Amino acid sequence: MASLVTFLHFPSLSFSPNTLRFSPKRCRFKAQIAVTDAEKAGVAVVWLKHDLRIDDHPALLAASNHNAVVPLYIFDHRIISRFPEKMIEMLVLALQDLRSSLRDKGSNLMIRLGSAESALQELVKEVVQLVTTVYAEEEVEYGFRQMTGNVKGTLEAMPSAPNFVMWRTPFYDVKSLKDIPDSYNDFTKLRLPITLPLPPATLTGGEMELDWGAIPTFDDLKEFVKANPCKVEESWASTKEMLTETILMKEILKPRGRNTINLSFRHVQVQSKGHENSVFVKGHSVGGGTSNVLKALAAYLRYLEGTERDHYWKEVHERMPYAESRNGASFTTLFGPALSLGILSRRRVHFEALKYEKERDSGFLSSFGYSSATVATTVDSVCSMEWYSLVALKSQINDDRRYHIRIWRWKGYLIQYTVVGHEGPATLLVHGFGAFLEHYRDNICSIAEGGNRVWAITILGFGKSEKPNVVYTELVWAEMLRDFIIEVVGEPVHLVGNSIGGYIIAIVARLWPALAKSVVLINSGGNVIPGYSSAPFTKERRTSGASWLGAKFLLFYLRLTLKDIVKNCYPAKTERVDNWLIDEMLRASYDPGVAVVLESVFSFNLSVPLNYLLDGFEDRVLIIQGMRDPISDSKSKVAMLKEHCAGFIIKELDAGHCPHDELPDEVNSIIREWIVSLSSKLPKNDLDLPHYGATGKTMLSLLRRSCPKLRFKLGYIFGYPGPITTGRQYAFSTATGLYGFDHLKTPKGFRRFVDDAIERSGELVAYISGMPSSAEIIRAMDEISNTVCSVIDSAELCRQTHPDREFVEEAIKASIRVNEYLHYLNTNHTLYNAVIKAEQEGNLLTDEAHRVAHYLRLDFERSGIHLSAEKVDRVNRLSIEISQLCRQFNQNIVNDPGTVDIFPASHMPRNLHHLLKPIYRSTSVVSKDSWRPRGTMNEKGFRITTDPHTLSCVLQGAPNDEVRKMAYIKGNSVPHANLGVLDQLIASRHELAQIMGYRSYAEFTVKPNMALSPEVVMSFLLEMSKMVKPSADEEFKKIRDFKREKCGQQYGDLEPWDEAYYTAMMKSSAYDLDSSVVASYFPLPQCIKGLKVLVESLFGATFHSIPLAPGESWHPDVLKMSLHHPEEGDLGYLYLDLYSRKGKYPGCAHFAIKGGRMVSETEYQLPVVALVCNFSASHNSSTARLNHWELETLFHEFGHALHSLLSRTDYQHFSGTRVALDLAEAPSNLFEYYSWDYRVLKTFAKHYSTGESIPEKLVESMQGARKMFAATELQRQIFYAVIDQTFFGEQPTPPRSSIVADLKRQYTSWKHVDGTHWEARFNHLLNYGAGYYSYLYAKCFAATIWQKLCQEDPLSLTTGTALRTKFLQHGGAKEPSHLLSGLVGDGILRNFNGGMVPDISCLCNEMKLEKV
Repeated sequence: MASLVTFLHFPSLSFSPNTLRFSPKRCRFKAQIAVTDAEKAGVAVVWLKHDLRIDDHPALLAASNHNAVVPLYIFDHRIISRFPEKMIEMLVLALQDLRSSLRDKGSNLMIRLGSAESALQELVKEVVQLVTTVYAEEEVEYGFRQMTGNVKGTLEAMPSAPNFVMWRTPFYDVKSLKDIPDSYNDFTKLRLPITLPLPPATLTGGEMELDWGAIPTFDDLKEFVKANPCKVEESWASTKEMLTETILMKEILKPRGRNTINLSFRHVQVQSKGHENSVFVKGHSVGGGTSNVLKALAAYLRYLEGTERDHYWKEVHERMPYAESRNGASFTTLFGPALSLGILSRRRVHFEALKYEKERDSGFLSSFGYSSATVATTVDSVCSMEWYSLVALKSQINDDRRYHIRIWRWKGYLIQYTVVGHEGPATLLVHGFGAFLEHYRDNICSIAEGGNRVWAITILGFGKSEKPNVVYTELVWAEMLRDFIIEVVGEPVHLVGNSIGGYIIAIVARLWPALAKSVVLINSGGNVIPGYSSAPFTKERRTSGASWLGAKFLLFYLRLTLKDIVKNCYPAKTERVDNWLIDEMLRASYDPGVAVVLESVFSFNLSVPLNYLLDGFEDRVLIIQGMRDPISDSKSKVAMLKEHCAGFIIKELDAGHCPHDELPDEVNSIIREWIVSLSSKLPKNDLDLPHYGATGKTMLSLLRRSCPKLRFKLGYIFGYPGPITTGRQYAFSTATGLYGFDHLKTPKGFRRFVDDAIERSGELVAYISGMPSSAEIIRAMDEISNTVCSVIDSAELCRQTHPDREFVEEAIKASIRVNEYLHYLNTNHTLYNAVIKAEQEGNLLTDEAHRVAHYLRLDFERSGIHLSAEKVDRVNRLSIEISQLCRQFNQNIVNDPGTVDIFPASHMPRNLHHLLKPIYRSTSVVSKDSWRPRGTMNEKGFRITTDPHTLSCVLQGAPNDEVRKMAYIKGNSVPHANLGVLDQLIASRHELAQIMGYRSYAEFTVKPNMALSPEVVMSFLLEMSKMVKPSADEEFKKIRDFKREKCGQQYGDLEPWDEAYYTAMMKSSAYDLDSSVVASYFPLPQCIKGLKVLVESLFGATFHSIPLAPGESWHPDVLKMSLHHPEEGDLGYLYLDLYSRKGKYPGCAHFAIKGGRMVSETEYQLPVVALVCNFSASHNSSTARLNHWELETLFHEFGHALHSLLSRTDYQHFSGTRVALDLAEAPSNLFEYYSWDYRVLKTFAKHYSTGESIPEKLVESMQGARKMFAATELQRQIFYAVIDQTFFGEQPTPPRSSIVADLKRQYTSWKHVDGTHWEARFNHLLNYGAGYYSYLYAKCFAATIWQKLCQEDPLSLTTGTALRTKFLQHGGAKEPSHLLSGLVGDGILRNFNGGMVPDISCLCNEMKLEKV
């Protein structure tokens, strides 16, 4: 259970499981907690982040009512890596003081390093008493909100989940964020009372015997940050640390010839005292603990008192002149970092300021203002901070825009931004003076729809971003954009800027060219000065009284005339200046700090011309100029640009100062085309950066010194040029082998791969034989499993997909050798005894390790280790035989797909020709006048290869009955050799099961799973069959009647080869569906984009294409992608092999290559998987366009891939899809739903030629058609499952052929065709022997999860977090029934005869079936 808590007032505390608030009760403090006795007896964990204090800490006060309190600070890379060195030093000092203060109050401070999710999870396990509550301050910044959500999901997934309480401490008495007005002017009219700070609480728990951890030193933390696996590239970090002024001073604006530069600096070095005596950490920032900062605050408030009071007053007095860059700016400079760390709360600062004011005024507060400038500055600053915090929080809960607003914290200030798009080049939109990101309201989504990822930012001082009391300059904004690109975007961008925003991006491109792919200036500020080489530049800019007065008058004037001014900037389409735009500008004009921003108008320095700033970018600069701009002379400017800026592309538009908003369609089209045109021109690495000319050479060398490791690679995705972008840079210069295994550079490398795996496993067996600790036994056993499985899984993927026959044959041999070695391991009594020891000592293991021990023991026993030597030998031989039979079965399918020759060619419709092979036969030509042959001619026909994909297309699209019949019979009769293989497989499995003590192989298979017994399975299948039969029979009659109507027959029979053809026709007739039209919206690249949409929306992660190393791939069509999370780094790797080819595995499947596992305390082996499909390119295109059923299949297999990639188990034994058989298909079935939901489809399904999004009506028709014969399809799956159970059930049985015929009549509405044997290539009998029922289990589970969790908002991060943290990340490490119940509640499954069966209610509701 989780709750969001707002702590409002000081005196009294009331608490309930879902709410926690303070309410006034005179002036004395009294805590009242409405919690149960069980909760009181528990432990509260207070997770400290930006609240490093005990003073005025609502969560600590609430936690004091628990039996014990554990305050916790976690050095999580996601937090600490954002801090500059000064903040890290301040953090260490603050934590040292906090620990001391907590000890004084009866508690302590626990320190942990690592991810917050793991640290809190382990702490909850470590504390002997039950942890009933975890308190965490609510976050507003996007990245930290994600992290908090992940932690919440992780804890809620635990068996005894603690209550997760998020809290905040606004000092306004705000009842609901939704009630806060958008305008600060309206907000002040509410005259909300300001709440009082809380006193420190008395705590308990310090005496608990826990590992409290040591506070690392400053040097330790610097090393910790350097070791961050997900940190920004060092070269980027060094780029970020370079001040704009430093670069300008040293490189760009240095004197040349007679030109001189007026550099006016005020370098003042104020020596800091030792930390034990000084209130300052570095520079002008107050640091230390709460007591230290309070003393500094008191000194600051008393600054105007002329008499020295103490050394605090003296230090503050020395620094004030240099911190006061403009009136009132000193408070933020001095105390901003301490407030960011939460060493003091804002309302404590407010309280202390008013207390001092009362002291000065005999206990009163004047209604005419404050008597001290420092008091006024302090109060204004914290009230302003609070306002922007409330605005940011409200944007997260009340966001009904087309794009979601996110918050980024830059130097402590709250900045709003958005991002739209999941794939393609990154583009950053920067607005002009007085505007905001929404000024690109009709550009953001449109540019993104062109295959781009579009970021838009509201820069500091504008819109709803914070407006602090600082000196605003074009250089400050440039630094902010630089940091945004590095910290948030994480890759070079196409920079787009309007007005002053254009000038700012030109500065960014000049100073940090590696961050800019291109520059697009839309009526940009700045001039062109021919022959420019340098100019006067003043680093330090201070405001004057004149600029302050000018800003006030300017603000007054703008409020009066704003609409007229803006309309004047839109001469072509004044109607675009709507009320929303003006109201939003007026709203911002009342924000606190807006006058300070306007002062910058009087201090801008735009003297460095555009031609100088963009020197070297000539072929990567696009000018979009509204020629009716009332602010500048567009004609003269364009003329200068054309004359002196060779290489600039210039587009002249009939528009004013803001063409992007006045003529959005034209501008969007220009920008989209511009980005596409540059895709093939951008440099492949930093050695190919453009030439910067004579004046730019020093800048290039400077960049290379600061960015020695910066690399940008270009790549192609399905033939579409575009950048390969990753959160981390990938560059492979040396060859490797298949799948990244060095052994597999050649086919014979499989031999060494096997040798090394056996050798390493032997070493581990020897180690285990020494009976180390239980934990080490399990770890070593898992490494054996990982070593062996790497060979087996690689060999299987190679065998199924590699076009080189030698590789395939070596993979087969390797698989045989390793399987033989596996039987040795599985019958090794030393290992068995070690596992028994580990299981018996379960109290020494983690829950997952104990579960591994338990299932390893069962695996040994299922291998027959408890049997006599003679029986074990027979089991081994049977296992090898079964493995070989399975390989032979699959190989026969590849070798003999079956063919049918059709003559004449006219029998085959043209839309199927691309799937068929033209053939010819000689025929006699008869004379018209005689029956005698006159000669011969070649008659054209087609050969149908009856592989599953082609057969499906023919059965659905061939109008000729005889063609369909021939294809159906052949496709369901081959490979004939598999009939004997299947009979041997059934017999071998039955014998193995009986030796193991089971009545049947079905019982052997089902026993370890949720169903527990074949009887439970058959009962479930029978229930499903009875439920679906009436609807399936009705559907059969409709198809039969439709055929009779179309064929003009009154009593014609309905044959199995008619089903696909007539159901497709009926669907098309009922819903006007054309499969080619549907497929036109699903070109394969867009479908891949759909997968990326899913991971970004649901899990906050992205798929990045990365280059394959030489030798890593097995075919040119193969792509490799990394699943990357902005906070967690790479989560795993996915190979995509999606196009059909001869000799390749004929279906669609997910292959594991490596499972995820903990290698050490700091290293995790990332999962690697391959998604293999067989999509065919369209007959008139090199790119496949998928039918919708192919898209559904892609999403299905992607569900398996995500299960593997998102798994975060400690042991590979439980990684990803290594789960109970009847749970394995649940994620894949769930993701099929995403392929049908319009809200999902519209994000990626675009017409291959027009780019139009798929129409909602078309999707509705598809959904309607899907439901038309849903009962028939469900009945078919039930039949397959019954066949599977019967084949592997108790023997002897009637002949297999008669079983199939009898069961088809019993369980379906369709006849069996004599002579056909569809089971001969039903390879699910191999992988899911007696387990095919699990598909139906999964279908029921998926229906329930979809309806209860996903359907309302399928693409929300909340939905994805629940799926990931409660289900996918656990793999097989938890009981499947617990995972399912934990995800959606107990109603998802029920107990039946000792086994578990799914609840079918949701599936019945979905299909409108009546439960029997």
